[in-house]
Amino acid sequence: AASFDQRGLIDLAVGATLVVPGGFTNAQTGVIRGGGTIDLGSGTLHNLGIIAPDAGASDATATLSVLGNLTATSVGAILVDLAGTVVGEYDALDVSGTLVVDVGATLRLNEADGHSVGVGDAFRVAEFGTKSGEFVIDASFGDLYSATSSASELTLTATSNTNLRTWIGPAGGAWETAANWSGGVVPTAAQDVLIGGIVGGFLVLVNASGAQARRLQSNQHLAID
Repeated sequence: AASFDQRGLIDLAVGATLVVPGGFTNAQTGVIRGGGTIDLGSGTLHNLGIIAPDAGASDATATLSVLGNLTATSVGAILVDLAGTVVGEYDALDVSGTLVVDVGATLRLNEADGHSVGVGDAFRVAEFGTKSGEFVIDASFGDLYSATSSASELTLTATSNTNLRTWIGPAGGAWETAANWSGGVVPTAAQDVLIGGIVGGFLVLVNASGAQARRLQSNQHLAID
């Protein structure tokens, strides 16, 4: 059983080691970040909060190591920054024991340091002794990924970088008008939406019962009816 609940911030510098024999729980308010090592012996880290490999600078990537076991629960998330395709240019987890992925556990991806993911780019985001379960992939903006697990590694491969609808209506207008969107198609619930910064600003009219998007990034005013 976990020995305590971690409800704040654990920030592990690269090269640092936190020793917690028996393991612990990273609660829903808890954040574990850094590029160090968590030594649990034969214990387990139960993640209900945020785990974010991080080298300590803005968008700096790192590998966070867990000596022991890790259970990723459905209410927690693991954040992975992608700043390139070479090992070390993207975040990763290294779990020496068993990685248990509960149904609904999220792996959230983010393009960092100006990097744009290309189709076919592959990222080995986790290594482990053994693994059960599969993550829900919360893809970086406009991207789609496939996940492949071997006996000891989880690799994500970008299958699309055009899962995006961009507003092209020059003077505002209605969300449900196809001509206002790139490709002449209104966004679906599976697509990201970008409403950019056209000079002068404008108003997008949104019929709440018909508008759908996976995620929305807008630099303009939205009026929801």
